[in-house]
Amino acid sequence: RRDAERRRLNQEANAWFRASVRSGRLNELYEQLVQVIETICVLAVIGLGVWEISGGRMTLGQLLAFAAFLGYLYPPVRGLAQLGLTIAAATAGAERLIEILDVRPAVADPTRSAESRLGRPDGAVEVREATFRYPGAETDALRGLSFRVDPGELVIVTGPSGAGKSTVSKLLLRFYDPDAGSVLLDGVPVGDFPLARLREYVTLLPQETLVLHDTVRANIGCGRPGASDEALVEAARAADAHDFIVKLPDGYDTRIDPN
Repeated sequence: RRDAERRRLNQEANAWFRASVRSGRLNELYEQLVQVIETICVLAVIGLGVWEISGGRMTLGQLLAFAAFLGYLYPPVRGLAQLGLTIAAATAGAERLIEILDVRPAVADPTRSAESRLGRPDGAVEVREATFRYPGAETDALRGLSFRVDPGELVIVTGPSGAGKSTVSKLLLRFYDPDAGSVLLDGVPVGDFPLARLREYVTLLPQETLVLHDTVRANIGCGRPGASDEALVEAARAADAHDFIVKLPDGYDTRIDPN
């Protein structure tokens, strides 16, 4: 997957670079073209003015005044032309934004939920012959994986980087659906659970935990603004963190830094 993402990133970066170079060239061409047009217009006005002066139909003062007014006219006209380029760029960005907003997730809530007939699951997890390949990857992240974890049982999945350990948790949380096989919770496919409920039942603890540059108290309560101190302590006890926290220099008011 890492190699596939690297190739995709290189392709996108190269495409962006080529587009940026082309945009820069067009902008330079536009600036030079505007300068040429302005110069031609000035020369044309001067030539026409000289011809009119020679015929007695215009004075030198009138020609100079007209040339001065023409100089005031150029900046707004140039601004209107630049506005057209800005609108074109904004339109392209808006079209891309609309494309993103119109994208429908590959994983969606089921039309018929199993929650009403099952209730809260006990926690038996089973993976049956699961095969999965990330989009754009050339090899399967998982192939024919099967295992079962009963409630209260501890199972450790080990392997080198890229072996698919994180992929198992992503399938259980339905960030993706397996290409083949199934993932079951209490014997019911996880696809039969509403996504919000499924992700309440399953907790994922990533290897690198994100913490805020704030106090321990603020980090615990960031998901529930306004939670009482008793609720924060209860949550810390449930996570077996209370004893560790109270040993910190300022307890729950100890400031911590990311990483």
